[in-house]
Amino acid sequence: MSRDPPVLSPQITNTHWDVIVIGAGPAGALAAILSARGGLRVLLVEKKSFPRDKVCGGCVNGEALGVLERCGLIGRIAALRGKWIERFELRALGRELSVPLSGGVAVSRSKIDQALVADAVESGVRFLDQTQATVLESSTPDRELVREVELRSGTSDRRVVTGRVVVAADGLGHHSLERLPQFRSHVHPRSYVGLAARTGVTPVVGAPANGTISLALGRGGYVGLVRDETESIHLAAAVSPNLLRNSKGPADCVAQILRDARCPLEVDLSSLTWQGTGPLTQSTNRVADRRLFVVGDAVRYIEPFTGEGIAWALAGAERLAPLLSAACSRWDDRLISVWNRELSKHRRWPCRLLTGIARFPQFARLASWGLSHIPSVPCWLAGQLDRHSERTRKMAALFNLPSANETQPPLVENPAAKDAA
Repeated sequence: MSRDPPVLSPQITNTHWDVIVIGAGPAGALAAILSARGGLRVLLVEKKSFPRDKVCGGCVNGEALGVLERCGLIGRIAALRGKWIERFELRALGRELSVPLSGGVAVSRSKIDQALVADAVESGVRFLDQTQATVLESSTPDRELVREVELRSGTSDRRVVTGRVVVAADGLGHHSLERLPQFRSHVHPRSYVGLAARTGVTPVVGAPANGTISLALGRGGYVGLVRDETESIHLAAAVSPNLLRNSKGPADCVAQILRDARCPLEVDLSSLTWQGTGPLTQSTNRVADRRLFVVGDAVRYIEPFTGEGIAWALAGAERLAPLLSAACSRWDDRLISVWNRELSKHRRWPCRLLTGIARFPQFARLASWGLSHIPSVPCWLAGQLDRHSERTRKMAALFNLPSANETQPPLVENPAAKDAA
């Protein structure tokens, strides 16, 4: 149920914030949490009413779990009772390929975000939802010392707040930066758009088994299916705008892809409520400016085949936290270069490879046939997406899954790697 927009009280607008974070997804919430734990005064702003749904697969992979563990947040995610993931299944024009994963959790995105925001509030962050935030190009005398952000709540309540540093974590298009001409968003000409069923699909014939991410490739897009903590089938898709325009609607578009992939999902898709996005494959031309950092999907979109999108957001926030502390202590323009270097460390080629394959289902079908005869290769590629680790496998027990240790292959320790660690 939607609530009335919050009132922008003097307690908010008259407070000089150390960090203003725009966007309460995984990147923004974690950046706010770590900043508040460091003793900074933090304002977290979200334009939607919380909790809210997102077009997202809701998969938290091993890399993401590692970040959450290091930040002391793994218990909150475990409490959501998500489904442990241990296998990835690809369907391309009737050909199937199944590979083991290092481990992860499938849980509703709204619950992930709500859990992280709850921790932020407990850490001392002031949280405002239903509030649009826009970064201003300040012309005040102290422009070198602070950044100005305009907050809009409801139709008429507008105030300007200041912070020593601002974090833009508001996702695709980074609308919070629309008044800064130096920030431009580039949309790939062949970008897909996102679709998701707002209500889960009850388990039916053709649905993936517990612990399996199923990806169906068709002409003009792909559909991801996974069981979440409610035992429902979570369905999210990336589709060609042309296919969507030439279909009777989102349900028909998704049904065409499932038919192409020969995915026997017996469900009436037209009975579901659908949510969509704009172009997915976007990136910004710059990632930082004076007292301003961009993080997560606001930097670039990472296609989330097994949870890479959430991992990218969380890892970025973890790397950004020490820079925020340094920026609040004393701003140095060299922090911009440091943040550029930190983002360049992200390994993008595995996702780029799968993204390219997903655009050509005929090639994916042929590759699936060939790789099925060389199982070590797809297993190696899955490991590049999300590297296997003893820590990830041991996390299965944290999620109270008695079958997890039985279904996972035995771990063979590498003495050399152990000594190197």
